[in-house]
Amino acid sequence: MSDQVYDTLEWTGALRHITTCKGIGLFEPQAHGLAPVEFMSTCRRGYYCRYAVEEGRLFLTEVHVGLGGPAEAAATAGDGPLLFGRAPRRYMMYAYRMGDVSGGQMGRTSLESPDWVYGDLHEPLAFTGGLMVAMDTVADLYPYSGARPGYVFASLSELLFEGGRMARYLDHSAAMAGLRNDLARRDGEGDSPSTPWRQWLLRRGYEPDASP
Repeated sequence: MSDQVYDTLEWTGALRHITTCKGIGLFEPQAHGLAPVEFMSTCRRGYYCRYAVEEGRLFLTEVHVGLGGPAEAAATAGDGPLLFGRAPRRYMMYAYRMGDVSGGQMGRTSLESPDWVYGDLHEPLAFTGGLMVAMDTVADLYPYSGARPGYVFASLSELLFEGGRMARYLDHSAAMAGLRNDLARRDGEGDSPSTPWRQWLLRRGYEPDASP
């Protein structure tokens, strides 16, 4: 299973991955008349979002979505579908292409995105629940497939919201360091490497597979 695109959240001047969530009130495209379609193997649910915490409030700032059928035709014609009064647009992506077999060198190239973006949003959300947000990947820890466990990040925080306002946050970075140390001592023996993370989430009241 491919590693999936994360929703992100900007908080304290840093952009963080949202690894897990619980509660109600995050953005749901179906509630706004959108029917996302998968546009790449790393985004099976067909959309991902960017959020921000500003002055203690949670906002939706950007939505990327895969569109198909009439919705894609309307977007191509510039007629929507609208989200918060805004029309979606495609954008340019940048990647590296390999040289040909005759010895050409790898070079940078650009291509049109497979998804559509609703940008420059600033929509307050009445979210009540918790978000686990992480940053700074520990690069040599990838003994899994699919969603990355929280212990592969050097920083993990839990943000707790009530009605869209952040009530408090907890720093779990030391707990993640402990999980990494336990895994290093086990050296691959026993359960799946993701099991300690799943058990830790359950103790915090989160469903292990409840990514945003």
